This record gives sequence, structure tokens and C-alpha cells, in this order.
Amino acid sequence: MRPSGVRVANTPAAAAPSSSRTRTWSRAGGKLLVIVPDIISILDAETAVPITNETLRYGQRVRVMAVGVPEIMRSEAALRQFGPAAFGLQDTYSPLSASAE
Repeated sequence: MRPSGVRVANTPAAAAPSSSRTRTWSRAGGKLLVIVPDIISILDAETAVPITNETLRYGQRVRVMAVGVPEIMRSEAALRQFGPAAFGLQDTYSPLSASAE
């Protein structure tokens, strides 16, 4: 059983970034699933070992795991520092718990 606020998705690394940029969002079928400041981790699908951006390769089987951050990291002041706009993203932050089905 997964703790509340944790989401995991199976996905091939077909849309993996080719540079060592930090992954700041995750989409599935065009729908935004998670975005900074929530924590996004990419894991090997078979071993669950974390995969860093610079070692992620096209076609690699991965799981993407997201964990919601504490309330203090979702304040207006915090979002100005490390929310989506701080990374140049146009999307609006929506807490991971708000996207739960």
C-alpha cells in the first residue's frame, strides 16, 4: 500500500530529456500529473534504483514516482523561489494531492 501523496507510473523513457536538465514536470497523455516543487524521481522499473538525468536513456524502462511536499514549500514565497515559474514553466502549481483520483 502506498502512502497518501505518493504516485507511481510505469513509462518507457521515450520522452526523456537529452540533456542533464532537471526534470521539473511529468505528463501522461498530455495531462500534467506533477510539477515542482513536488518531488519527482525516476526509478529503474526492475530494480527501483534511482536514475539520474544524465544516465537516463531512450527506451529505458522506468517508473516515475512523485511525492508531495510539506505545506511550507507550497506557500506563495516558496513558489516564487522554486515553483514552476522559477524554472521558466508556464504551468500553474497544483499540489500532488489535488490530482489524486
